[in-house]
Amino acid sequence: MLDADGSLFSGSDKGMPWTNLSIQCKISRNEDRVVAGHLSLGDSRSLALSACAVFDGHNGSSTALFCRQNFFSELMRWFPERPLPPENDVLSFQAHLFDIRKALTRTFYELDQRSLKAGYTSGCTASAIVVTGWLVTVANVGDSDVLIQTPREHRVVTQNHRLGADAKELQRLETEGAQVARLSSLLRGPAALGDTGVGSVRIWPGGLALSRAIGDAALKQHVVAAPHITQLRIPFAGARFIAATNGVWDNIQLKKVSSILCSHPLKRSALEVVRNAIPSHGNLDDASAVLIDVLPRDVEDFSEVAPKGLKRLSLLSSCCLTSKQKVEDGDSRAEMQVLWQGDMIEVLPKIAEESAVSQQRELDRGQHELRRQACKGQCLPPTPEILEITSSRA
Repeated sequence: MLDADGSLFSGSDKGMPWTNLSIQCKISRNEDRVVAGHLSLGDSRSLALSACAVFDGHNGSSTALFCRQNFFSELMRWFPERPLPPENDVLSFQAHLFDIRKALTRTFYELDQRSLKAGYTSGCTASAIVVTGWLVTVANVGDSDVLIQTPREHRVVTQNHRLGADAKELQRLETEGAQVARLSSLLRGPAALGDTGVGSVRIWPGGLALSRAIGDAALKQHVVAAPHITQLRIPFAGARFIAATNGVWDNIQLKKVSSILCSHPLKRSALEVVRNAIPSHGNLDDASAVLIDVLPRDVEDFSEVAPKGLKRLSLLSSCCLTSKQKVEDGDSRAEMQVLWQGDMIEVLPKIAEESAVSQQRELDRGQHELRRQACKGQCLPPTPEILEITSSRA
C-alpha cells in the first residue's frame, strides 16, 4: 500500500514491511564473524531499520571481530535520523539516498581506520545489508557476495573485488604502482618475470587476492575500504536476501542457493545453504550466511511468495494496489527496482577529510576539558584546617 504522500519509503508504519533475520555458520578457521539486528534511531527512536553484515577475516580474526563488535555503533553514528522524503520530491529523495550511501561508506572507513589504530594487522571482507522500509542498501568490500531473491528473479547485487574478477580494480592497482602478480611456481612470494606462477592474481607483499578490504595494514596504500553500493526498492510482494562468505559461494552454485531460498522457511534456508556449501571431502574454510526477509505484514515467510507460489503473488497484486494505482503503475511494484548502483571510491577522500576534522574537534574538546578541570582544581577553596577531636565515652 502506498502512503498518502505517494512514497513507499516514508517513515510512517502505514504500508511498511516487516523484517526477519537468521544466521548460520560452519566454523573451521574461526575467521568469519556475523552480526544482525533491529535498530531504532532518532531522539524519539521512531526511525526503525534492520541491518546485518558478514566479515570474512584473513591472516587472523582480530579485524573481523573488531568489525562485528563496532559495526552497529558506527552505523548508528552516521546514519541519517530522518525519514526518507517522498519520491516525488526528487532532489530531497536523491539527496537522502546519497546520505545513506555516505553513512555506510563512513562506517566502513571508520572501522578500517580504527582497526589499524588498534594495531591489528589482519584484514577482512565486509558485506552489509540495511533495510529501511521498502528501501534496501547493500554495501561491500571483498568477495562476500549478497544475493537478492524476489518472487520473479534472483540477482547478485555486490561487486566481487577479487583481482581476477575485476579488471578495473586491477588497472587501478597497476596505475598506483602496486606489485601485482601470481604466486610463484615455487610457492614462495610473487612470480618473477618469466614465471607464469600459479593461482589467481594477488597483491604483494602478503599475497592478498582482494583489492578492497577492511584492515590489512601492510597493504593499506592500495587495498582500500571504499564500498560498492547498491540501493533497491523491494517489490511489494517481498524479497529474501542472503549475505555469505566465500566459504559458501565457492562451493555452491547461485541457482542452487536460489532454489533453497525459495523452498524453505527462513531458518531452514540458512541451515540448508551452509550445509550444501560443505563439500563431501571437507572444507577448511569457514562458511557463514545471514538471511533477511523483507515482507508485507500479512506474509509470515518469503517461501509463501516464492516462485512456486505465483498464485499467491497474483493475489497480492490484486489486494495491495488500488485500481488507480494499477492503471498508473501497471505491474512495476511487482518488480525490483535498482535506484542506484556504483563505487564510492571517489567519495573516500572527502570522507577521510571529514573524519580528520571530526577527530581534531574531539581532540580540541578533550584538551579544553582537561584545561577546564585543571583550572577548576587550581581554583578550589583552600582546604579547611583539620581539627583533631578526641572523643570520650559519656
